[in-house]
Amino acid sequence: FLAIIIIFIIGNEFSFRTFRQHVVDGLSRTDLLNGKVIIIITIALANTVLIFLCALIFGFIYSKGFDAYDIFSRMYMVGIYFMQAVSYMILAMFIAIWLRNKTLSIVVLLVYSLILEPVLRLVLKKYLWTKIGLFFPVRSITKLTPIPENGLVSFIKANAELNGLTESLPLYGGVLLVLFYVLLFYWGSKKILQLRDL
Repeated sequence: FLAIIIIFIIGNEFSFRTFRQHVVDGLSRTDLLNGKVIIIITIALANTVLIFLCALIFGFIYSKGFDAYDIFSRMYMVGIYFMQAVSYMILAMFIAIWLRNKTLSIVVLLVYSLILEPVLRLVLKKYLWTKIGLFFPVRSITKLTPIPENGLVSFIKANAELNGLTESLPLYGGVLLVLFYVLLFYWGSKKILQLRDL
C-alpha cells in the first residue's frame, strides 16, 4: 500500500510535469530525488509510529499480564519495520522513475513481487544454487519482519518446512542485504533521472 502511494506521487510528478518545472526553477535532479526520499522517510516514520501505537494499545487491551520486559524486549522490530517500509517505497520509487506511468508501475510492481520473483527463485533454486532465493530483493525485504503466529500461518509454515521454503538469512545479514538494495535502487533512480529528459 505504501509503495503504491509513492508510485502515485511520482507518477503525478511526471504526468503534470512538475519534475521538469522544478528543474527549470533551479533544482538539480539529485535535489528532486532527495526530496522524494524525504517524503518516503516521512511516510515510513508516520506509519511506524501508527503501527507502534496500535501494537501498544492492543497489547494493553488483550494481554492478561505484562511487564516492561514484555513490552520492550523486541522493540528493535519497530526499527526493522521502519526499514522494511522505506525499502518497499524505495523499490516503488525506482520502478515509478523508470517507467514514468502510474498504472504500468503498479502492474510491474505487483507482477514482479507476486509472480515473477517467486518463479525466478524456484527456477534458479532448482537449476543453479539452492540458496539463491534468499538474496532476491522483495523476499529479503519481506523476510525482515516475521509473520505473527495463528492457525493458518502454522499450517502454511508446516507445509513450507516440508518443501524447504522457510530458510532465511540471519537478521543482521538480511538488514545488510536490504541496505544494499536500498542503495542500489537509489543509485539506479539517480542515474535514470540524470540520463533521461524530464
